This record gives sequence, structure tokens and C-alpha cells, in this order.
Amino acid sequence: NPDNNDNYEFVYISLISFEESGELPMARLGDSSALMVGDFVLAVGSPFGFQSTVTSGIVSALGRETSGRMGNNIAEYIQTDAAINPGNSGGALVTLRGEVVGINTWIASRDGGSVGVGFALPINAAQRAINDFIESGSVRYGYLGIFVSSASDAMRQALGVAELGGALAWSLVLESPAEAADFRPGDWITHINGSEVRNSSELVRVVGALVPERESRFTVYRDGRMLELQVTIGLRDNSIKTKVRDWPGIFPIHLDEKLRAELGLGS
Repeated sequence: NPDNNDNYEFVYISLISFEESGELPMARLGDSSALMVGDFVLAVGSPFGFQSTVTSGIVSALGRETSGRMGNNIAEYIQTDAAINPGNSGGALVTLRGEVVGINTWIASRDGGSVGVGFALPINAAQRAINDFIESGSVRYGYLGIFVSSASDAMRQALGVAELGGALAWSLVLESPAEAADFRPGDWITHINGSEVRNSSELVRVVGALVPERESRFTVYRDGRMLELQVTIGLRDNSIKTKVRDWPGIFPIHLDEKLRAELGLGS
């Protein structure tokens, strides 16, 4: 990235099937949702080609987003000051108990070396993809059929959602699970299956993690009241149609006094 010189390495996870007559030492997978800021962790990898290097540090922050710099926010990352350099990507981030809690993924750096700002994919996010692949041979992402965004303070005030967390459904894909469930452009989504949605990035992650062909419950704010919508989640694939219906308020148009009068809109 020439603008801020952040350094990214994409991680490809392979699933290997093998048979072994003897007993092998196996890494234990931990629970990345149980991590707390300040927990001690070790980063394992091969920085600059130095095999099996271990560095130590703490969990510096949780829930870090990429802000679109690596494409869609498919996960919130673990930030650590354990030294991570080019070549660490794909290595394990482990606790002092030896439990794998993350997969080293990328660093933020001006010169390409570690400055104590490294990021790991939480193992819980990776584990779901691995389980999908074992069960069905592919990673299955949930599909709703809306385009979402955050909203400015002024827009939130106008929508009456200034005090609510959530995301704006500004566009609806026709013939999608969302349309079948009576979603409408302009709905403000606040909860999925009873859990609060903080923003549009979180909504994208949660919907992607929903199991296709199962029913989920969405809470939306529409026209001054809260509604519950039951949705049968679809399977995201390349055949998804993209004909959409937009919320008119997402593309505001200035109307002069004459046109407002002709339309009977007053003030």
C-alpha cells in the first residue's frame, strides 16, 4: 500500500489428511473469544526465512478492523506487540499454555519491519471455515441480499436512530432472502438473533457466519417502530443476482422552492 506503507501478507490455510501409525504431538486450539488485552502470547513463524522463530509479547488490542484496506472486513483481528515480520504470516499465535488462538496475518509498518503493531486472525474465525471445508468441501458464507453502510450523525438523527447501534440497509437485492423476508431499503438493523449489531462491518461479518438454509431473526427499526423479521439465510455464490432497489434517501437531491411547491412538500 503506497499511501501508508502498511505491509500485508495473505494467508492460505490448507487442510491436510494423513495417516500415521505412531503418536504425534498436536497443537491445541484455544478460544480466541476468551482473550483479554494484556494476555501474554507467543508468535511462531519464519521471519525473513529464519525457520521456527518464536517471539513474545502481549495482546495489545482486540477487535481491530482493517478499514477496507484488505478488502471486506471478514474478521476482527487480534493486535499484538509480539514481533511479527514478513515470513511470520500463517504462523501460530499461541498462549503461554500452548493453545493456538490466532494465525499471524499482517503488520502495520512504515519500513517493512516490525514496530510492535502486528495482527492475527482469531482462531475462532478460522475454525469455522475449516469445519465447513471438512463437512461440505467448501467454505459456506451466509447471504442476506442487502447492501449496508454506516450513517452520518445528521442521517442518524433524521432516521430517529441517533441512540441506536446498527447499520443502514440502503439497497435491497431483488429475489433475495432479504426481499422474501420483507426487508425494505431504509431499514435500520439493530440485532441479529438477539445479539446487538454495532455497525455495518460487524453486520457483514455476522451475516457471513450464519448457516445457510437456516432461519435467523433480525430486529430492524422502521418508520418509528421496531420489527422482527424472520429470514431463511441463503448461500453466497457467484450466481447471485445484483438487480437492486435503493433507498431514496441514500442519494439526496436538492429541491428548490418552486419544485417543492409543485410537489406539495412544504418545508
